[in-house]
Amino acid sequence: MSTADRVIGGLRRAHTRTQRPERLRSRNYLNLLVCEYGGTVIAPKEQVKEMAEPRQRWRSRLSGLLDWVMESRCALCNRSTASSLCLDCQRQVKQCQTKNSLLREPDPVFAWGGYAGALKRSITALKYDNQPKLAALLGQWLGQAWNIAAPVQTSLLVLPIPLHQDKLKQRGFNQAELIAEAFCKQTQLPLERHALMRIRATEAQFNLVAEAREQNLTNAFQVNPKFQGRSSKSVLLLDDIYTTGATARAAIQALQQQGISVWGIAAVARAGFQR
Repeated sequence: MSTADRVIGGLRRAHTRTQRPERLRSRNYLNLLVCEYGGTVIAPKEQVKEMAEPRQRWRSRLSGLLDWVMESRCALCNRSTASSLCLDCQRQVKQCQTKNSLLREPDPVFAWGGYAGALKRSITALKYDNQPKLAALLGQWLGQAWNIAAPVQTSLLVLPIPLHQDKLKQRGFNQAELIAEAFCKQTQLPLERHALMRIRATEAQFNLVAEAREQNLTNAFQVNPKFQGRSSKSVLLLDDIYTTGATARAAIQALQQQGISVWGIAAVARAGFQR
């Protein structure tokens, strides 16, 4: 048999192997690129090395990329974890949960915990350290607490407190909306993402005293014209933090001006909340 016949035969065998995925996975990649006869690779060693090196480089790069994608770090302590928070940090956050979640002043306020300690650090990380994955866990806990307490028997429509467009572009997400998604998944309450709009950019509330907070939010909210008259359900507002209630009151006022009934507000944390 001539060398040419041997080469052609080797190519046919290589082609046959490519039609068998189970063998393809178990055979060396180079055997599909060069001819093989009598256990001897018919190709210069330099050529084999040149073909092997790009493959090895890509394997190394892909392996590093997969390690980076699959690796998850705790948003608070940076330990490796399968969740957004490691078990130790979850335990610390849960210590901030309150026993009496429902307050009435004058509108009902349902809050999961007090705005302090690890819960405060979690909300800060969510909003200012670009950790949106925390919203799912916080919303889940808020929803679970709502289901247990059952503060109202009628079905409510959940409206997250909106961000102004400028703030939304800067942050990249609305934390209240992300929390509301997880909350509604737990409670099975319907979610209306864009019923309420923030039409005026306002100063950050934590820098202001109580009176200035009220003035800061005057005419800041407006009901989306597309939502008006679409639902007869009472509304449950949802936000990450409830402090003096200025934001909630401004939103409630905008909704009630359009004849929309508001049951109250749910929040992950309430400032000054005692356990």
